[in-house]
Amino acid sequence: MSKNTFISDSQDNIHTAICRKPTHTDQYIHYLSNHHPQIKQAIIATLTRRAIAICNSDNLSQEIHHLKHTFSALNGYRKQLVEKTIRKTLASQQKDPNPKSKPAPSPILVSIQYKCPISHQISRLLTSTAKIDVTFTSDRTLKSMLHTNGKGHIQSTPNLRGCVYETACNCGDKYIGETSRPIATRIKEHKTSVEKSDMKSALSEHLIKNPDHHISWQQTKILHTNINHWKKRKLQESIEIQRKKPVINRDQGIYLPSVYSVVL
Repeated sequence: MSKNTFISDSQDNIHTAICRKPTHTDQYIHYLSNHHPQIKQAIIATLTRRAIAICNSDNLSQEIHHLKHTFSALNGYRKQLVEKTIRKTLASQQKDPNPKSKPAPSPILVSIQYKCPISHQISRLLTSTAKIDVTFTSDRTLKSMLHTNGKGHIQSTPNLRGCVYETACNCGDKYIGETSRPIATRIKEHKTSVEKSDMKSALSEHLIKNPDHHISWQQTKILHTNINHWKKRKLQESIEIQRKKPVINRDQGIYLPSVYSVVL
């Protein structure tokens, strides 16, 4: 996080510069990450424009030097790319810092997932043939797949679909499952199985073996939601099972390579 800093000298001249917190890491999108090159260049250009807007002439060159070092040494960017982007940004700001006329944007804007190099081809095709503007979104990362979304409890979100959920017994043991249907429908099936003691559900089997236990249905947690593809949902269920080791589950879900154990 950065902010403006105002410094006054003995002659009451005000100098402005970028101030960074001691905890600031200077870590941005790494050059090797799967993001569109325009996004990476836009970060450099944005920080350069910020430096122009905030820093006075005495501190601007120092900030530009800091940006060059940050992106080339700490974020893996090619030195030539960093210098070229900064040079173009400085030139455009000096030439016309407040452009009055900008080309009208296309009335149609689509967002597609970035998959190099096919994304470039699709973007050029849509722009040249249909005058459609294209933006890019990044793919799901390993971090997002391992991250618990914390969507809440079932009573506040009964109609969510494509969920990975966690249900707990009063003894502390837990069960993790997944469903493509509304989460309330799946929990109702568990309840029916428990009432009939038919062993179709792992929760029902747990209560048959422990008749003095009871399931906290209303405390069911939704760990992940809106995972519509069944294989991705099964993978996310297996990841959560590996992470939390629920006792009530009968199996460990789909097979995960041993390398996942180190990550999880």
